[in-house]
Amino acid sequence: MVQSIVTNGLDEIKLSWHLEGGLPGIDNDPENPLARAARSPLVDGKPQLNLSLCFYSDAEEGRTKGKLNLRWFGAFVLSSTGRLIFFPGFNFNPTWVEVAKGLRQKHYDIQIDHITLEKNHDRWHYTSPGSKYHIGSGLTTDLERNRFLWFGLSIADSDVLRAVRKETAFLMKVPSSDAERRANVFMNSREGAVFHIISLHPDAKKRFNTGFLHFGLVIGPPGFPEYTGPNFGIPFGSPFLKEALPTPLVNMPMRLHRICIGSTVDIEIVVLWLPGFLKEKVTLTSPSTM
Repeated sequence: MVQSIVTNGLDEIKLSWHLEGGLPGIDNDPENPLARAARSPLVDGKPQLNLSLCFYSDAEEGRTKGKLNLRWFGAFVLSSTGRLIFFPGFNFNPTWVEVAKGLRQKHYDIQIDHITLEKNHDRWHYTSPGSKYHIGSGLTTDLERNRFLWFGLSIADSDVLRAVRKETAFLMKVPSSDAERRANVFMNSREGAVFHIISLHPDAKKRFNTGFLHFGLVIGPPGFPEYTGPNFGIPFGSPFLKEALPTPLVNMPMRLHRICIGSTVDIEIVVLWLPGFLKEKVTLTSPSTM
């Protein structure tokens, strides 16, 4: 729902979205993924073609309590220039990146708003709010048959992801002269979108007593052949693990989820449970340009 109130030549637009499976209350933090995804078309006036929201559920753990335990995985946006943009649903605002390649590591101070994949799907970068700064640190991996691994995303546990509330709201001011067009652009980007809930395979946590969540993001044209491995961007040899992962990891219970972003790109998200612990809340894995 979009409401608009005119004040001093500016339209104050309230964006409100309801989800019955969320926790009681309102998330009106301007840093929630939906609000961040809305800034570009509404505040900056930049058009976007498609918007899709994605959530993570500890469904198996919450089943006995009748709850989905929904958390934000993030929002995916296809820009008018063909870039694919991911607004992660972390429960904190990242303010730095440590990039490692082999024995080399480099620290960057940057507030991370989203992760941008270039139109030709060959590389991606971290982007600050308003796209003011970016760090071009990642390359994709060719998986053949027109499929590419964007990156692997590992998180310490599901609490790293922001809890979903029954109502998500955002208030913003836009020029009155352009308010209607901007609101229409945003609403049109949601037209026909299906909102997705991803989860672990029910047997995943039975393999290891302790572990962490891992998501592999594979992209390709609509209907691309399902990718079942083995390259999901698992952080083998990562300095951000407390202990090295055992190799090989075989017969891992996994779930594959398909997200359609408009008529030009699909995203396959594989969800895995990996043994061990992360040193940080979040780590991304892909070939580095550092």
